[in-house]
Amino acid sequence: MSDAMLALPWALLGPEAIVLLTALVLLAAAWVLPPAVQRRALYPAAFAGLFVAAGVTLLLFPAKGDLAGVFIVDGFALVVKLLLLAGTGLVLFLAADERDPAWRDGESDALGLMLIALVGAMVMASAADVALLFVAVETLSIASYALVGLKKRSVASLEAALKYVLTGAAATAFFAFGAAFLVGLTGATDFATLAERLADPRMAPYRPFVYLGFFALFGALTFKISSPPFYLWTPDVYQGAATAVTGFLAVVSKAAGLAAAVRLTAGVFYRLPGEEGFGVGATVALVAALSMLIGNAVALWQSDAKRLLAYSSITHAGYLLVPLAAATPMAVEQILYYLVAYLFMTLGAFALVEAVARDRGTYDVRAFAGLYHRSPGAAVGLFILMLSFAGIPLTAGFFGKWYILLGALGGGRLGLAAIFIVATVISYAYYFSLVWQAFMRPGPTERPLRLAAGPAIVFYVGVFGTLAGALFFGPLLGAMRLAF
Repeated sequence: MSDAMLALPWALLGPEAIVLLTALVLLAAAWVLPPAVQRRALYPAAFAGLFVAAGVTLLLFPAKGDLAGVFIVDGFALVVKLLLLAGTGLVLFLAADERDPAWRDGESDALGLMLIALVGAMVMASAADVALLFVAVETLSIASYALVGLKKRSVASLEAALKYVLTGAAATAFFAFGAAFLVGLTGATDFATLAERLADPRMAPYRPFVYLGFFALFGALTFKISSPPFYLWTPDVYQGAATAVTGFLAVVSKAAGLAAAVRLTAGVFYRLPGEEGFGVGATVALVAALSMLIGNAVALWQSDAKRLLAYSSITHAGYLLVPLAAATPMAVEQILYYLVAYLFMTLGAFALVEAVARDRGTYDVRAFAGLYHRSPGAAVGLFILMLSFAGIPLTAGFFGKWYILLGALGGGRLGLAAIFIVATVISYAYYFSLVWQAFMRPGPTERPLRLAAGPAIVFYVGVFGTLAGALFFGPLLGAMRLAF
């Protein structure tokens, strides 16, 4: 190894290295440990790996460094990685309670694949090079394909995996297409050099090709974010996959895609002269608007709770893209705060949906009928989560939406702000349909609802996290600013 390689600050890769090592240990457990021992050892090992990785991530604050300019570790990347680790930790509680026989048979594979996908997601948060970003996206994607189809005896799971793979293949082609334009024009792959060479006045005649490159790369990342054009996989995959995998895709994959979109857009395309005429901000605004409108319009007609939350996820992708379109100095803070709120309310909602479905044998929203009489605590928790989804005051969702709206108005995106408000109001109809079922509709039984340990932990962490996110809105933003 050359002196130059040895001189690189490899410690910046510490969190990813720990998670990858843990994943390899879990995968090896299937070959080394007997089945009876595996289950007792897998989850403690997985949680230990995540805990150590989170500790190393915290130790890196307030680091600002890079590896050869292609892997950047800054406050933004570190905060995103903590979110990814926290989200995966909560997902593991759901996975521990998964009862599908095929899942249980391949549990070490499932956990190993999930942590490999997490490594890809973490690298996406730091990637500042087109080639590295491509490898990270594909690592996350390929591991996710396998996770979605892990319930091998379920036709719905296999269909979902096929749709996910086909959509992912199209997104990969878009990424390669966009990268070919940009790298071909500039001869560079790292974001800093790309921005410098694309800003050269001699590039003016090639501006249409630069825009095509941006559109293709950003379009490919919408596959991870669950927004147009690559969003149609979302309801089928959320419905067909194990709930732990659904939660992982809804939170970890989406957060990683957003982090990559922020770094690519802000690090390259917003640095080009004449951005407004170039149309980058307008394109992001269009994708955000379509996400909010399509997600809300289709969610209104859903009777399956998982599909309802899937279209809600598409809607929230639009909300999260609004700050990126407005491009104000507070955009990163707005995205990160709303991601925190989204993590708690989404995983909490999926945990309760799984518990109710397991009790009633269906994911239909009518399964929530009479929930207040069966479990008052769960019904009140559901009410709090739906308040946060809808952006009602005294919840983290409200403060997140209010902060995003201020950014849209401050960035001059008045039309987008209007769509944001309308979409939020429309969403009340389907969020409160679950509350109406829980409190106003009589159920077929008043037998107490029993939440298994895993879903109960995730659900109540989601509820209290939603309230704490509102209570500590100011300190959270202050901590994020210090990190940057």
